[in-house]
Amino acid sequence: MVAVGISVLILHWGLRMGHDAINVLMGASPGADVMTKIKDVCENFPRVKGFHKFRARRVGSRIFADVHVLVDPKLSVKDSHEVATKLERRLKTKVSNLTSVVVHVEPVRRCKSGKKRQ
Repeated sequence: MVAVGISVLILHWGLRMGHDAINVLMGASPGADVMTKIKDVCENFPRVKGFHKFRARRVGSRIFADVHVLVDPKLSVKDSHEVATKLERRLKTKVSNLTSVVVHVEPVRRCKSGKKRQ
């Protein structure tokens, strides 16, 4: 009976370790606190009118993120690139272990009603 109990414990620990290893290898979510921090930086960044297609994943101790930001369509390519570069730097300073962030810049579009369309 003791052997069965020990076997069940070993099986439980093995499954738990396997689950954790799969999450690390497959890129699990970095957690709500990290996601909120990244969103807050994007929402409050100068010249960024909005964002979408936001995702982040943790691989080991490192975090990787992608975000599409919306900017004024009248910004030049140079200015848009500058916004993306500065946002990348700000995110890396605010979020520890953020190894790579890809910022894709898009113009804000307006519908016929005059409302912003993202």
